[in-house]
Amino acid sequence: MYAKYQKKNTTKTDISQELTAAGIRCGQTKVSTLMRLANVTAKQKKRLKVTTQSKHNFPVAPNLLKRNFITTEPDKVYCSDITYIWTAEGWLYLTVIIELFFRKIVG
Repeated sequence: MYAKYQKKNTTKTDISQELTAAGIRCGQTKVSTLMRLANVTAKQKKRLKVTTQSKHNFPVAPNLLKRNFITTEPDKVYCSDITYIWTAEGWLYLTVIIELFFRKIVG
C-alpha cells in the first residue's frame, strides 16, 4: 500500500479514509501519529507565484482590435501571445504570431 502513495500528494485524511474502507479502524489522529513516528510527510504543494504586475504607472498600449478578430484583407491584422514552458534546461519562452485573415502562424 505504501508504494501507491509515493508519487502522490497523500494526506492523513486520504490514508484514514482508505483504511476505514478496507475495514481497519484508524482515525486521522492515529494516522498522523504513525506518519510522524515513521518520519513520513505529505508533499507540500507549491504556491502559485504571481508574475504579472498590474499596478504600475507604465503606459499600456491601446486595444485596437476590441476583440474583433475578423478582417477582410490579408496582411492587415496580426495577433500574438507569449507563454513560458519549464524544461530541464530552464524556462523557455514561446511566442506565436498569427495573421488573422488566413489564420496562419507567421512567426
